[in-house]
Amino acid sequence: MPPRVPITRPLVFGQARDLVNERGADALTMRALASTLGIEAPSLYKHVKGKDQILDGICELVYNDIEVDLVGCDTWEDRLREYCRAYRLALLKNSRCVPILAIRPIATESAMGVVEVTLQEFADIGFDPDTAWQLLNVVAAFVIGHVLAEVGDNPMSEEMQDHLTGFRQELNPAAYPLASATIGDRQPARTQEFELALDLLIAGIGSRFPAVIERPAAALAN
Repeated sequence: MPPRVPITRPLVFGQARDLVNERGADALTMRALASTLGIEAPSLYKHVKGKDQILDGICELVYNDIEVDLVGCDTWEDRLREYCRAYRLALLKNSRCVPILAIRPIATESAMGVVEVTLQEFADIGFDPDTAWQLLNVVAAFVIGHVLAEVGDNPMSEEMQDHLTGFRQELNPAAYPLASATIGDRQPARTQEFELALDLLIAGIGSRFPAVIERPAAALAN
């Protein structure tokens, strides 16, 4: 029998994230997590204070999966696009953890680094701290909300697919001409929708705060 891997806090967090990604957030219990580690549930408390700390650890691991490449991103618009795209990919990589991140505030120093970097980007544009914080929350809610919609696009059962197909075929085009002409049997194009929404979000920021966006660089230095 190979030697047992020593139980450490990083191992506990990683196993918890994997458990959620495999079975969903509802499957994460102290007993289930301990079982995957080959220990009894009470032994977990030697490494973590409780489930809240485990959930924080999961969030931190997901945030650590954000890989931002700003090479060639010479404008704030390009940088914001890169941050949002990287955030979306990290969430999709850990899709069943997204509901946890959607309702859980950041409570670890490593994950707070993502917040600090993003706030600095908005500060560099010229936004005051309060507005930068609001914009950060708007952007995070946009990405998380979009990914939650993507996560909801799980393959339907054959019965549900037949029901949906039948419903759409029987839809009265006279009563619903636009829906009948556009929806049909098509599946949502989530990546294209994300890019469109991202363009609209960035355009909206520029339109809402023209005095900040168009401020000369010399004014920011003073």
